[in-house]
Amino acid sequence: MKKTLAALFAALLLLPSVSGCSKGTPPTAETAAEPAVGNTSSLFAEVAEGDVLPSLYITTATGRHVLEKEYEKVTVSASGAAAEKFDFTDLPAEMKCRGNATFGMDKKSYRIRFEEKINLFGQGGGPARSWVLLAEHGDQSLLRNHVAFAMASKLDGIGFSSSSSFVRLYLNGVYSGIYHLAEPHDTGKYRVRAEEDPTEPDTDYFVELDSYAKHDDGSTPYSFEIEDDIFAVQSDAMTVEKFRFILSFFVEARKAIISGKREKIEEYIDVPSFVDMYILQEVTKNIDVGWSSFFYLKKAGGVIYCTCPWDFDLAFGNDARLDNGDARLIYVADPETVYGSRRNKVNGHRWFVDLMSRRWFVDLVRERWFEVRDALKETAIGEIDRITENFGGEMASNFDVWQIFGEKINE
Repeated sequence: MKKTLAALFAALLLLPSVSGCSKGTPPTAETAAEPAVGNTSSLFAEVAEGDVLPSLYITTATGRHVLEKEYEKVTVSASGAAAEKFDFTDLPAEMKCRGNATFGMDKKSYRIRFEEKINLFGQGGGPARSWVLLAEHGDQSLLRNHVAFAMASKLDGIGFSSSSSFVRLYLNGVYSGIYHLAEPHDTGKYRVRAEEDPTEPDTDYFVELDSYAKHDDGSTPYSFEIEDDIFAVQSDAMTVEKFRFILSFFVEARKAIISGKREKIEEYIDVPSFVDMYILQEVTKNIDVGWSSFFYLKKAGGVIYCTCPWDFDLAFGNDARLDNGDARLIYVADPETVYGSRRNKVNGHRWFVDLMSRRWFVDLVRERWFEVRDALKETAIGEIDRITENFGGEMASNFDVWQIFGEKINE
């Protein structure tokens, strides 16, 4: 994985140099708006002690593993954290399976919803009810999502990025492997800060680019299509007027991006957040970037931000459609991936393709890249080294249960 990362970082250095045009001001901590609550990823800060990961013990009311996408009553206990204050016994909660493609895998991912808010192992900015346990079954390193979240925490233009750590999971008394503990893509005080007004059309909206929304089961019914992109709006108080408003705003944003005129584009999107998110998605070479799990926050009276990066288990070369991890070419902004002959094989991101066709946006990406590349590289390599050196044995125990080395999990 280190070799793949090094190649990915080299790829952005090949961005074309642009001369004879004015350069925009690169986004910085001072100039980039903060649309969502940011947090420092815990990254084992108070989670693990020595070379042993903490354990979560989950017992279902039925005595069987949770295998459906419907919540079941459970009790949750935790032990082995570096700080004993994060240990607890038999807290009431409910749990269900989660995921789209990953739902069909043998090792399931879960979403836990506690009855009371909890700062689970001290992760994130504060207490919340919902947490996720990612199986990472399609990623035999178990690290891709964690590394991407850690890198995202260095890009302040993005706003919220999930905290991240690993735990040993015991389900109904049976060891179930190593799981990635993270904050879900939720709104809330310590998550994505979206405060929806139930009556005002120009309010906060949390929106996902989600091709699965076409086949939704009703949990996110407010979806719309622009060109071939499907957007799902998370809302607890949708009205006809509000739906028309957010649809119209995204349509006009798309028109502005196609126009390429910076002044017009800045009426609809927060350019610094798009620059930061583009860099993260390009460096990781995320195959899902134009398909699903890509999130936007439209602020009341304001513009659209990129936030809450998610779903990197197939990134960093972990998919045959990624040219076997070849990082010599631009991926996310390659027009062939959304407009050309390869559109049915890989997924670029239509908005980034059009933005990166404009010299002023390329200039911003180049300037920002040279600001953050060292921090991104050090964070990525540093996390891989630290987890491997400190928790290599623990991580390896996952494969005593799930003996999948050499198998193709992602079809």
